[in-house]
Amino acid sequence: MKFNKKIIVASLSTALGLGIVGSITGTVAWYSYNTRVTSSIVGVSQAKSGILQFSLDGLNWKNTFFTNDIIKSVVPASTANEFGFEQMTFGALGANGVLPAQGYAQPEAGHGAYSEWNEATNGKEYLQFDLYIKAEQLNNATGLYERVAKDVFLTDITLEDVDDVNKPIVDAFRIHLHSVNAPTQNYLISKNEVTNLNLYSDNLDLDGLDGRDKVSGYEYDGPFNWCMYGNDGDKQTTSEVADVVAGVDTDETIIDTSSTNPKLFKATTTTAGDNLHFVVTMWLEGWHNLEADTPMWDTVKTKSAQFHVGLTFNAGIDVFD
Repeated sequence: MKFNKKIIVASLSTALGLGIVGSITGTVAWYSYNTRVTSSIVGVSQAKSGILQFSLDGLNWKNTFFTNDIIKSVVPASTANEFGFEQMTFGALGANGVLPAQGYAQPEAGHGAYSEWNEATNGKEYLQFDLYIKAEQLNNATGLYERVAKDVFLTDITLEDVDDVNKPIVDAFRIHLHSVNAPTQNYLISKNEVTNLNLYSDNLDLDGLDGRDKVSGYEYDGPFNWCMYGNDGDKQTTSEVADVVAGVDTDETIIDTSSTNPKLFKATTTTAGDNLHFVVTMWLEGWHNLEADTPMWDTVKTKSAQFHVGLTFNAGIDVFD
């Protein structure tokens, strides 16, 4: 038999709720549906048998994950059910940029600099986890599976709102993929391409009072005292899903392997025991404009919004022929 080389790394279902105006604390509930990660079996000859295997720690390999497995690889089991996304930012970042080491969340009215915000924490405001991949093929002479070098593509990304009319939120979701193996790759992905999103503003109203916020401690309402949130001039650019995923036909044959597409996500496994190693980071970008010139920091329309997120890595149906 032969395994279909396809696995959904995570299918996450979340509900986001905003906290009080000015702190934007937010909570997320995790649900048990739509969270299974699995590979399927198709019937072909044993001589063509091969498999992609996945791991969250580089040691324990399997073909079935649950969302809870991923969360618990980051968050202590005792608090895993309390994990929740909150609006945050990693600051200036390009579509192929290296993710900054520190993110920031929960801006307080009148305190614009990131140094005055809360530092975001993995497993609290955002989710970052390791993903390892290896390819193995059956050696008919020995009856054992052996490592082989195979191309691995990102062939599908699910980013969808549960209620895309009344509670659209998924456009603000970000996925950053960092390939640890050489040559290093970095991808910042969103549902739709974002070009030069402003990551700063002196026109936010986080205190609930009329008009833009003043710098903390100042009473005079004027341009010299309006609070500048973020770093003046910071921008963010992302690649949209359609640019980074490879196409597949109805029988899972990969049809888009063109090296002329500079954004296409592709990596190659090795035979030397060096697993493909990715760092996957997911967050809700607080600076994303859900409405024109209205970043998430300054809206309550995301309350109780729900969305689904998923990744599919694929080596193709005929890769072990």
